Amino acid sequence: KEHIKPLCELFKASGDLQSCYIRSAAVSTLACMSRRGLADNVVDIVSSQGYLIASNHPYYVVEAAVRILSIVPPESVTPQAKQQIFDLLNHRSHRVTVAVIDAFGFFGEQMITNDAHMKQFAYCLRHPDSEIRSATQNALERLKKRVDGEISLTTGVESLLVGFVSSQEYFERLAAVHLLKFYGTRAMIKNHEIISVLLVDPTPCVRIEILRALRDFIADSELYKLLSPAFVDIMEQKEVRGIADNQVLRETYRLLRCDSDVASDVAKYAQQSLNLYFEDIQVKKQAVLLLALIDDLGNDNVQSLVDMLKTNDAKILTEVANVFARAGLPLVRLIPKMFGYLKGEHPTVKRKLLRFVAPFKEQVKDEYVQLYHHIITMTTDTDSIVRKKAAELLTMVA
Repeated sequence: KEHIKPLCELFKASGDLQSCYIRSAAVSTLACMSRRGLADNVVDIVSSQGYLIASNHPYYVVEAAVRILSIVPPESVTPQAKQQIFDLLNHRSHRVTVAVIDAFGFFGEQMITNDAHMKQFAYCLRHPDSEIRSATQNALERLKKRVDGEISLTTGVESLLVGFVSSQEYFERLAAVHLLKFYGTRAMIKNHEIISVLLVDPTPCVRIEILRALRDFIADSELYKLLSPAFVDIMEQKEVRGIADNQVLRETYRLLRCDSDVASDVAKYAQQSLNLYFEDIQVKKQAVLLLALIDDLGNDNVQSLVDMLKTNDAKILTEVANVFARAGLPLVRLIPKMFGYLKGEHPTVKRKLLRFVAPFKEQVKDEYVQLYHHIITMTTDTDSIVRKKAAELLTMVA
């Protein structure tokens, strides 16, 4: 216990690179001591001896003090110490600010219900420094995991949210996305009009981020009903799409396949995307996975599935093969029919398709009996391994 104060004094080491190592070693030592029953003593000395007062010390001393309190067990950090740390949020050094934000990710649960504190903390999401913005996002994610149940959106934060959305800066509109994700389903339902605005944001990264943020909440039927017109507008877009628009459509299908009921509702749009010859391959991949989820891949899709394999790009071919593997049984049912369209394709492609059949042999046995003539055609393939696999399938359905 008597060594805690001398170790804290090492925070003041300065002058060269070696000083950084000394401060880091002091923090690590105090962290070890706190895990061995001295956490309360460490917090008491750091808090009472003024190490958390900005006017008393250089930034690196304050930063080290904050870092050690973010490492000790959260239950040992006193309300007084938490308030001292929070008062450092707007410190002139961004390193101290980042340390404060990180610390509250570990023990800031009480701050969530304090409107003034939460508003000040959330304001860091729009900070010009990207490191501070990133630290705030990570802290909110950690805080959310430490809180059970729904988090109530306070009045101050809600007004801040409206301000973020109307900002000209894209990173401030991204801040609105992160706040909505933090507060969850009720806040999203209440502010669904804001989400609809974000879904048509002029900056693609904002649209993509809100689509990703919705993945954990789209299963809520009320939320989906409110947002479905915006999703339909994205999927029905008739104008020529650029690369960014294709990414948005891909993320839309990725979102909508998070829930089977939602996927069933938008299946017709996924069918259109899959069967559209000039559709982006990344969009088609997500359409396949959505349709496979609800077992809606059928004869009308065979040609489109084969077209996805007709590429000379090895990376894309591998990606498509992985998607087909994830599609599972709904796609395996169609493999014999797909072989009828695989004229002149490399044997590796055909062999890879046949590998997908093995895990589902029992499930497709009866259906493959109906496709007997397709399997007979496979036995005349130019590749010996394909012929061998086709013969095994014939034996299976005989």
